[in-house]
Amino acid sequence: MKKSVSSLSNMELNYMVAKVDAILYMRDTQGNVLEIDKDLNVYARTADSRMYHYCPSTEWRQGGPLIEKYGISVQRTGSEWTADIDRVMVATGPTPLVAAMRALVMLKRGSMVEID
Repeated sequence: MKKSVSSLSNMELNYMVAKVDAILYMRDTQGNVLEIDKDLNVYARTADSRMYHYCPSTEWRQGGPLIEKYGISVQRTGSEWTADIDRVMVATGPTPLVAAMRALVMLKRGSMVEID
């Protein structure tokens, strides 16, 4: 099903960011295994089998490094936030992380994405 990036739920946005950053079903730099459940939630499983959500649209420790990696600038514009990637892609959102992750997905996949 195709959806507009601006209409994705946080869960769908996190899933698309994981796809864009090519981390699905791979080990990250800390040795965590990233997995997706049937509802498209992305989890990281640590070496000692602890699980945590992959939520770059709400967790600064996950979204912040992506903002730096992709050179995303974020600024407040009225009641919204605007994210800009090299003046090529601009997206808005209710928080800086949502705006930045939307811009990233739109840059890599376009404004309409296929949700598996």
